[in-house]
Amino acid sequence: MTKTIRPSTPILCALFTLLCGPLQAAGQPDDVEKFIRYPAYDIVSLSPGGTHVAVSHRRDGSEFLSIFRLPDLEPVSTSQFSKDLGIDRIVWATEQRLLIQPARRHPTRDDYKIPTGEIAAMDVDGSHRDMLYGFRAGVGQMGVKARRRESDASWARIIDRLPDDPDHVLIQTMGYGREGIRNEALLLDVRDGVTRRLAHSPIRNGDFVADLDGSVNVVAGSNEAGDLEVYERSHGGDFELRQRTSLNGGVFYPVLPTTQSGYYLFADSASRPTLGLIRWNPITDDRQEIFRHPLVDYDRLYVAPYPTVWAIRYIDHFPYYDYPNPEHPFVALHASLKASFPDDDVSIIDQTDDLTLALAYVTGPTNPGTFLLLDTRRPAILQRFVTRPWLENIPLAEVAPIEVTVRDGLTIRSYVTLPPGTGPHPLIVLVHGGPHGIYDRWGFDPEAQLFARHGYAVLQVNFRGSGGRGQAFLAAGYGKWGIEMQDDITDTVHYVVAEGLADPKRICIYGASYGGYSALVGAYRDPDLYRCAVGYAGIYDLPLMFERGDIPEAEAGVNFLESVLGTDEADLKARSPVYHADRIKASVMLVHGKLDERAPFVHAQRMRQALRDAGKEPRWLVENKEGHGFLSEANRVGFYRALLDFFDANLSEGPSTPR
Repeated sequence: MTKTIRPSTPILCALFTLLCGPLQAAGQPDDVEKFIRYPAYDIVSLSPGGTHVAVSHRRDGSEFLSIFRLPDLEPVSTSQFSKDLGIDRIVWATEQRLLIQPARRHPTRDDYKIPTGEIAAMDVDGSHRDMLYGFRAGVGQMGVKARRRESDASWARIIDRLPDDPDHVLIQTMGYGREGIRNEALLLDVRDGVTRRLAHSPIRNGDFVADLDGSVNVVAGSNEAGDLEVYERSHGGDFELRQRTSLNGGVFYPVLPTTQSGYYLFADSASRPTLGLIRWNPITDDRQEIFRHPLVDYDRLYVAPYPTVWAIRYIDHFPYYDYPNPEHPFVALHASLKASFPDDDVSIIDQTDDLTLALAYVTGPTNPGTFLLLDTRRPAILQRFVTRPWLENIPLAEVAPIEVTVRDGLTIRSYVTLPPGTGPHPLIVLVHGGPHGIYDRWGFDPEAQLFARHGYAVLQVNFRGSGGRGQAFLAAGYGKWGIEMQDDITDTVHYVVAEGLADPKRICIYGASYGGYSALVGAYRDPDLYRCAVGYAGIYDLPLMFERGDIPEAEAGVNFLESVLGTDEADLKARSPVYHADRIKASVMLVHGKLDERAPFVHAQRMRQALRDAGKEPRWLVENKEGHGFLSEANRVGFYRALLDFFDANLSEGPSTPR
């Protein structure tokens, strides 16, 4: 019998008293709370032998990790993380001990977390908790009983589980270019945190790939000029340069070892327009192409057993899969799952070492996400973990891809989410942050669904500079902030208006981070197009980016800014909203956290003052204890309620004068 696991069902209350009790103090949550609340389950992870499953879940702003014994989901332990901390990744060292890479949730992207660079550990029964590695090691970040130890100066991540060595895992440190620090590959004892160095990177920001025997002979990273270099060493000798790719010349970096001696899998966009996968021997320079799509980058590899790649996902409007080995047992399983969920994307994300148990994740625009525990031998679904059960009875909007040829002939891909009823609808232009390398995808987006629930069509534009479509498309955005990148958005808005999807007199532009910048740029460059504009954690003064915030603190950050923005101060000011407030007709809302290090609070202060000087008082929402976006669920709910009120005030039927 299949069990569906929800955070408020009696089964969980029976499993551990800690989670019993209502999710809300009183009454049912309103629509905003339902859409903005973080998912109940973030990570579900199988132990390699299939005896346990680890489940991360959230309640009242905190993240918990629960371990259950299979097959009956018998509770073993539950651990609570500190308020601002969660889990980025779980790695099972053995059946009885697991390692955790902590993270903070990204405030403006629900699907993205920011790793802290630490490595924690615990036994399945909750004992022997320890922060094994990290710059804050031993200060109780995993729980009050974590054992103290000396902190480490650098960040780290796990790069190999070393299944044949249950006492150790392979990690690499990450100094992020700080002077005097180069990345290292270390053998980490999973019990006491003692490390032994295996390799020292010849390049400052090197990333290592381990061979199947646990040795480390390949490393890749950027040099001082920003060029990407690949080094290899044979028989434990010195690392030698094998490949150099110039800055903005695409990527060429190692992904996995292979079972073919001397060969590694590399992600490559240096030799072709899109990101593909090749098998490469660094010594002989023999290159064998495994997969490449002519229009889009590959998105994700699926590996089982390690290091066998059985599926490659790419996003061509919708998710698609290529199967390098059609005879792999998961190929038929995947086909069966996709047939069972034809309207969703289905991916197999984890499995036991013997492939008898697997975890699948099912999601789509109208499916916020469900984890499925599978017995691959029958096959059968054993358990379900529903990520947002509170949305199950709420109708969600479909998401459709569109393509637009913009004014200079470039093809721009976007997604539109439509509310019920016939158009034209009031429109929210939702601009993604980043902006380079990030891109909007077909699937469930809580912001877009919330806005559609309140009667708004939502447009998400993958303007030039966005990811997923090759190096040339990515580089086409360099130096184009506020000009061609903005034109792509404007032309796509005009397209959806011409198609009868959007009301030309009721359009608002909104975004976070770069999206906030774009919203205010749109307000001054196209003053008659938008009734309102909202900047959330936005950047409004481009020259200030070279002086304030965490980006210019490192040489790599300065190089990045010079590459994507340019260095001419007059040009930067010409593309900065703060210097053009007098051209803005739209009603403006500015939202910011005072502790923001990426887009310092001074950006919002200057934008507010510029609008005031132009006789336009903006709506102002500031949180004193928030950073680059709001992490507190209470603050997030308050913000989205205010945001919807702002949209309603400016996009309701009636006179066209912004309010």
